Amino acid sequence: MRKRSVKKKLIELLGCIVLTSLLIGVASADGVTVSADVHPGTISLDEVAHVSVGIKTTYSATAFPVDVVLVIDCSGSMERYGTIISGPEEVNLTTSYKKIGEFSLSEESDVEVMLQISVDIYRSRDIFFAYLKRKGGSWQSSRKSGYSTVRWNDIQPGTYEVYAKLRYLSGERGRIFAVELPPERIESAKDAACAFVDMLGDDDRAGVVKFHSGGWSYEPYCKLVQPLESNKNAVKNVIRNTLRASGGTPMGEGLDRALDHLESHHARENAVKAIIMLTDGWWNMGCNPIEQAHRAKGDGIPIYTIGWGGVNESALREIADISGGKFYKAATGDDLRDIYEEIAVEISNIGAKNATLNVELSRYVEYAGSANPEPEVYGRNLTWNLGTLYANDTTYISFDVRPEVKGFIPINTNSSVLTYFSYEYDHDELKEEEVPVVHVNVVSSARPVAILTANPDGGDVGEPIFFDASQSYDPDGYIVRYIWNFDSFSGSIAAFNYSFNESGTYQVNLTVVDNDGLDNSTTVTVNINESHHGRASRNLTVLNMSISADKERIKIGQPVSISGNVTLDNTVNTNVSIEIHINGEEIASRSENIGGGRVTINISATWVPMTSGKHRISLHVYELAEQEKLWIPPVNDPVIEREVLIERIS
Repeated sequence: MRKRSVKKKLIELLGCIVLTSLLIGVASADGVTVSADVHPGTISLDEVAHVSVGIKTTYSATAFPVDVVLVIDCSGSMERYGTIISGPEEVNLTTSYKKIGEFSLSEESDVEVMLQISVDIYRSRDIFFAYLKRKGGSWQSSRKSGYSTVRWNDIQPGTYEVYAKLRYLSGERGRIFAVELPPERIESAKDAACAFVDMLGDDDRAGVVKFHSGGWSYEPYCKLVQPLESNKNAVKNVIRNTLRASGGTPMGEGLDRALDHLESHHARENAVKAIIMLTDGWWNMGCNPIEQAHRAKGDGIPIYTIGWGGVNESALREIADISGGKFYKAATGDDLRDIYEEIAVEISNIGAKNATLNVELSRYVEYAGSANPEPEVYGRNLTWNLGTLYANDTTYISFDVRPEVKGFIPINTNSSVLTYFSYEYDHDELKEEEVPVVHVNVVSSARPVAILTANPDGGDVGEPIFFDASQSYDPDGYIVRYIWNFDSFSGSIAAFNYSFNESGTYQVNLTVVDNDGLDNSTTVTVNINESHHGRASRNLTVLNMSISADKERIKIGQPVSISGNVTLDNTVNTNVSIEIHINGEEIASRSENIGGGRVTINISATWVPMTSGKHRISLHVYELAEQEKLWIPPVNDPVIEREVLIERIS
């Protein structure tokens, strides 16, 4: 099929393969594109590489002609109304009236209540009674009886409850309940089938098979009423004028007649063959439709099944799955049209058939599994039988390989190919496309080790946290780059102070890259609480801060003299506090009232360390307002730090 409106919709859906790895290859011809890539582009000798192959059939590819047979259920149940507004759902009846459901109408309409037995075969004991009751009111309809359906005319807008009971206790209690509105199913089926025929291209052909019975006799009623034909009007006239509803549901017989026709000389060898079966019931006579599904599978003919009303969904789904088709479920005539259109889009845009991908691995790598889908493996050859390729669709294949040597090595050979049949005007033609050869850089070195600490590992908004990655290392080389990913920070430095402006839990991610291009990552979590400090009045600005210790390497118990100063720019009289902290703990502070202009404040302290190791000395400055410490710009917590090393006494 090459219907212009259908193809236009497909063109709008056309996507592209996104290739993100280092080494990418593409080969294309006649609307088929084969691409391949490997990720990551550099690995160590003991690691695996992930290979992806994409096969795209573009909208410019020539689609195959189609021979399709419409198999339409014309059993008596197709006279039921076709717009389902409630259900279908399973209910159980008793010999006493009970509420089984409800529905709403927005305008006056005839209404049908269906209470269908699964196998759709009824005896006198299966008669039921039903009536409607306006919800919240006293109005009730007349009480009617039937085997599978009852109808009322001219029901006014409103919400109604449905009540029903069995006439006899011996009747079938389990029923499929639905509320349905006009038109009749057979009429909607005709309209939808005719709309489908209008989607056919000039080279496409449709046939029509009907199935039903006269009592228990079905042979004369299951037949091909329209052989494959490209004349759309002729096919539509048969659909409109020859389909009448009566009798049972010998759906296997309908499939049998359709397969007979598609297997005969009437069908073209190079055409895409398919069956679309619409039914509203359960198979209850004739040959088994599941057997016909296996027959269709052997012929390579997919069966698309459409269920409408109280159908055996599991059986219809099985028929579709076995044959390679799809199952659909309709509730209204509009649903039916949409389903036929979706099927038309699928079967009309087959760009390649019998596609097979063969990837021959180079002698430098071995297959490492993790394939999707799984291939057939023969030594170093990986084979995927892909079958049908659709226009404007991409088939993806992926798998892992493990290198056996180091260097810039090929993963596959130039004998890797995709073979398929394409349609060339009036015949099939076997085509072959090479799979691009892709390479991976294999190094013998080990990956670097990422080490990250946060000191402290949490705190208040605005308080600095020291992130240190300087202990990261490479076992056989050196670190060339630090990549940070958290909050709004980015950079390539080993260590720094950072303060968060909002509370929350933050994942701080570090990736280190070594001189061979290998990388490794680690993450630390920091919890930031709402600050107990407010924000300053903006009258103050920190211009400069400094802190020093007279010794940077001393022994436990020796005194350390610490001095610091801060230069502020002030616009009004303001109280400020200058503090010296050791490892986050205050050891000295000084409060001053300063006037306008630039002011420098000095502070000093003596500290006697009692533990060995590295200690952090920091200087802080705050604005004081009503006994509260406020942050001063340009940063939330102006701070400057020094480290001293305290040695143990030997």
